[in-house]
Amino acid sequence: ITDKLKGSFKGAVIIAASCFTGDDEVLASAFFKRGARAYIGFKGKVSPPYIDAFIIKLLQELYVEKLPLEEAFAEVKTEFRSDPRYGGTPMLYLP
Repeated sequence: ITDKLKGSFKGAVIIAASCFTGDDEVLASAFFKRGARAYIGFKGKVSPPYIDAFIIKLLQELYVEKLPLEEAFAEVKTEFRSDPRYGGTPMLYLP
């Protein structure tokens, strides 16, 4: 995947809103090599409504409540737990 990424992601928080994007650190590592400061993916299968609700709540915690990324992620993950339909869960990777 590293050879497919172009440009720099310096300081970016990558949110990969799809199934299986957090199953391991392969995708996260590729973005870290290009400068990303965090990577959020989903382990296992997740439904679109779950992903949407999770991301909206995470962005509210980050930009409205002004929480640091790790704290915001932990709070939202605790609230949302796993996808009730498929059982997938959000994952946060840091370099």
